[in-house]
Formats: sequence, structure tokens, C-alpha cells
Amino acid sequence: MTEAEREQQLRDQLLVEMAAAVEMMLELTRHAHRSESMICLGATQQQSRLEAARERFVGSQRKR
Repeated sequence: MTEAEREQQLRDQLLVEMAAAVEMMLELTRHAHRSESMICLGATQQQSRLEAARERFVGSQRKR
């Protein structure tokens, strides 16, 4: 594995960990507020967007 490949692998792992942290924060936000509140609705929307981004990321990883 080249140095560039190692760096890319570390960046990819960092992205995965950051996405997991954001997803956990969104989930905590959804549980901390009433389901009809605006912040809960926004967290649900952002969680959907995060899931779509994760699917695109995984798809791009498989293409390599």
C-alpha cells in the first residue's frame, strides 16, 4: 500500500467516524424533543440526508 493509499484510507475512516457521531447526535436530538417539534423534524430530515450520503460513499468505495 502506498503512502497516498494509506492517507486516503485514514481520511475515509475519519469520514465514517464523523458520520457515526453526527448520526448519534441527531438520534439523541430526536429522543430529547417531542416528535412534532421543529428541531425533531429537522433532525429526522438531516438523518435521512446523512443516510443517503453514506450510501453514495459506500458505493464510491466499492468502485475503487
